[in-house]
Amino acid sequence: MRKSNFEDALVFKPEFITFTGADDKTDIGDLLALAESHAVEFAILFSPSREGTARFPRQEWIEAIQRSGLRLAAHICGGWARQIVEEGWSEIDGRLHGFARVQINTAQAVDPGRIHSWAKSAGRQSGQEIEPILQCRGPFPEDPRVSWLYDPSGGRGISPATWPDLPGETVRFGYAGGLGPDNVAEVLAMLPEHEGGWIDMESRVRNGCDEFDTGLCRAVCEAVRAA
Repeated sequence: MRKSNFEDALVFKPEFITFTGADDKTDIGDLLALAESHAVEFAILFSPSREGTARFPRQEWIEAIQRSGLRLAAHICGGWARQIVEEGWSEIDGRLHGFARVQINTAQAVDPGRIHSWAKSAGRQSGQEIEPILQCRGPFPEDPRVSWLYDPSGGRGISPATWPDLPGETVRFGYAGGLGPDNVAEVLAMLPEHEGGWIDMESRVRNGCDEFDTGLCRAVCEAVRAA
């Protein structure tokens, strides 16, 4: 049962924190420094039409971060996501080395079985196992073939009024939606007590110039640790 008193609440304990949206303006050295003291993953956004814009880095920067040894996820958007959903492959499949988890960002109806099969194929091409992730905007699906991120916001920085309960025991899951340094501790207290899973954030770890801000990321990590 969830408790309304924040001070007495049992706190959800994420296995790690995913920070989404680092791009060409982000110093990879700053990411490495953050990863030295906190359990973090950096999710890189991929889109064939938006490469080189804010949140969507160029290939040269991506290749540099692939060599960094950081814990990485790829969040695939736009035409590449549609290609995976509709055809079971994409032109980016051979460029995912170092990205152990891959999230398909799409509003289309998705067959988790097809995404599971795609991840196996893409993993063979990149020489590693890939954990596929899909988003949900309601209760967590019980399908364990993919991991599920509850994300009603879609990168807009909007927090939901309520958060879903845990999925089945075999389902890997995460939470997103308007999380940032100012509210992450309070949200953790609202979530079901559990060790494992992850939390993901994007818009609220960007500064007033719409730049990925490692200072804000560090503030999130410290708030989670204190909670």
